[in-house]
Amino acid sequence: MPGEYFVIKQRGDVRQVAFSVLVLAALTACGGSSSSNSSATPAPVTSPRGAVEQFLDAVADSNVKKMGMLWGTSAGPAAKTNQPPDWERRIVVMQAYLRNEGTAITGDAADSADRHQVQVELRRQLCTKTVPFTVIKLAEAGKPGRYRLPRPMIGSGLDFSFSGLKTAVLTLVKNEKPEPADVARAFVDAIVEVLVAKCARALEAAGLTRLVVAGGVGANVQLRAALDAESARRGFDVFYPEPDLCTDNGAMIAYAASFKILNQTAHGFTVKPRWALTA
Repeated sequence: MPGEYFVIKQRGDVRQVAFSVLVLAALTACGGSSSSNSSATPAPVTSPRGAVEQFLDAVADSNVKKMGMLWGTSAGPAAKTNQPPDWERRIVVMQAYLRNEGTAITGDAADSADRHQVQVELRRQLCTKTVPFTVIKLAEAGKPGRYRLPRPMIGSGLDFSFSGLKTAVLTLVKNEKPEPADVARAFVDAIVEVLVAKCARALEAAGLTRLVVAGGVGANVQLRAALDAESARRGFDVFYPEPDLCTDNGAMIAYAASFKILNQTAHGFTVKPRWALTA
């Protein structure tokens, strides 16, 4: 699924900025400086660690614009949403606070599938401090309902096809200039609605009352919430692995295949580029 672009969420209110200023004063006593501002756009990143790394690079370059594209609120990047309204002042404060002789990411823990806490160690001469960054997925930051995308094949059996949905996204992006977070949220919402409908229909057709969700898609927060709501409404049970165990099935298949290759074992079937769903 798309929406893998992360944004660092601002922590707290104005009192948090005041606290940062106080810490800055303590760190400044250990040395430190700032440099001139420049302009750049961050490259898309696909992990919380990557978002923080880009943000710290922007801090080192005194690149306020890039910092504003990687930091913000649940509405999205501050430089695009202008939230919080004083985001540039806050960025400058954070820049001075975070500029150090050395930085190192020391931890990355998931609060949920779409929210991480990344720990960064700041080093300046004899001073060391660990700072937490809250990182969220762009799809979580998007506004629900801002765009309504098609739900392909939602009413037809158990087959899937999302090609029409991808075309709808391409058309939307070409014809308008939508906020990436809002598009990502609309895309995820469309897929989730289809998946929930298909799961409920499959349980009904099979006469079963228990659903197990596995694979990488099982880590999606919106999907879990929607399935939980549907299970409560229809009276079936739904089970999920822990998010860190929701890995892509392709990795498991490749791992199993590697043993067959090492053992020179034939797979016993002929691979077809367009395998029928009924095969």
